[in-house]
Amino acid sequence: MKIIEKLISLENPENKIEIVIHVNMLKEGWDVTNLYTIIPLRTATSLTLREQTIGRGLRLSYGKRTGNGKVDKLTIVAHDKFQEIIDEANKPDSVINRQNIIVIDTQELNEQKEVITSVSNIEQKFEDEQERITNLTEPESR
Repeated sequence: MKIIEKLISLENPENKIEIVIHVNMLKEGWDVTNLYTIIPLRTATSLTLREQTIGRGLRLSYGKRTGNGKVDKLTIVAHDKFQEIIDEANKPDSVINRQNIIVIDTQELNEQKEVITSVSNIEQKFEDEQERITNLTEPESR
């Protein structure tokens, strides 16, 4: 239990721990934001696992860039499998390098819009049942 308490307290400024050696912590949803270096010690064949591991390190410590390179930068000591992702991210046309991911078509802004209301399956079943109940008739008396 003491180890978990130490891990939980990593973001406390008084915590002196600088290095954490782990097995699967970045895979299992450990949400520490002050992560500055990742050194994968085993090859991860799953692209999703590698992307998820890198994504954990890309979280900004203060929720935004600080201008301090030591705080805003993630260092990955990578083997070839991680390097593939890094190389892809460094391509000029990579979605990571785009400044504006949302592209607005100005011509589309002027077109008439159609409003479509959709209900969930459970809401639809509820409405159907309400209608069925409403349409029930009293049994004829004999």
